[in-house]
Amino acid sequence: NRHLSTCEILQQLLPEENVIHATAAEALTPSSNTSDCNNDGTDYDESSFSDIDFACYYFDGCGGFAPHIIGMMSAALIRPEATRMNNLHHLPKTMAVGYSLMGGSKDVIEKEMDINRAL
Repeated sequence: NRHLSTCEILQQLLPEENVIHATAAEALTPSSNTSDCNNDGTDYDESSFSDIDFACYYFDGCGGFAPHIIGMMSAALIRPEATRMNNLHHLPKTMAVGYSLMGGSKDVIEKEMDINRAL
């Protein structure tokens, strides 16, 4: 997070290594310092998340139609087993998924539950 006050609050709630006071671009860019700054054989300097294998998906559900979001999630996240076996698709160890349900005011909670069940 780029706001120091927010980082301080988050560090009280989350493991400290999960919070960096930086913009997303800064946090995901490898450090220019490639020396072994921890004296442990690694280049990790705790100032970025650049060496963490992860992916993030955000599905925009304008119109509030849950089946469209579920379809987008399925297309992005479900891959045939043969594809994974041939290393054509790499599944990261960590994944974050977000979505929006803008529009359509009926049954918002039920739509959200449908999406979460599908996920």
